[in-house]
Amino acid sequence: MAGGKTMHIATVLALVAHPVLTRAQITVPDVPASVDLSVVSGESLQLDFTAPLTDGGAAVQSYLAEWDTDPGTQEIQTITTSTYAGANEVQTITTTAKDSNEIQYVTTSAPLVREIQTITTTASAGNTLGGTFSLQFDTSATGGSLQYSGEISADAAAYGSRYSVQSVLEAMPNIGEGGIHNVTRSAADAESGYTWSITFAPRMGNVPELV
Repeated sequence: MAGGKTMHIATVLALVAHPVLTRAQITVPDVPASVDLSVVSGESLQLDFTAPLTDGGAAVQSYLAEWDTDPGTQEIQTITTSTYAGANEVQTITTTAKDSNEIQYVTTSAPLVREIQTITTTASAGNTLGGTFSLQFDTSATGGSLQYSGEISADAAAYGSRYSVQSVLEAMPNIGEGGIHNVTRSAADAESGYTWSITFAPRMGNVPELV
């Protein structure tokens, strides 16, 4: 019995010498100190460190080392520098030219058309035409003059003789030689009347009417 009592006292002393810590007294230990990490291969690395200075009230049983195999996306930062170069230069170009009046020419043309006039002599039915007649030609409106022809026979030829219609008309000062292109005469009617067609030369232009 005496031996049993002695063991019991020793056990108590042991408990006193090593008090039991409650969970509330244990804290998180410090991180390991003097950590040295090196990569050995694509699947292993070497980690050297010393124990933390404070174990939080309980001996550290193990350490956890994590290795993230996914490095993620490297961040790329762009640095843009700029400088103020001042206002843009503006240049003005002025062109000049001598003032010149524009001259335009308008040309008109028309096809050549000779003017034709007719002279017709007639008599009442049953009568025979005879005698002579004369004509007047007035070009005073265009700077010419009023002229009268010589006597023209009622049956005068169209051209060829000095008494033909063409010769008598070209003898007038405001027509002149070459003023008549040609003259034709129709056949006589029942009363011996004729119709003369007088074609003026182009130089005569727009001629007034023979009366």
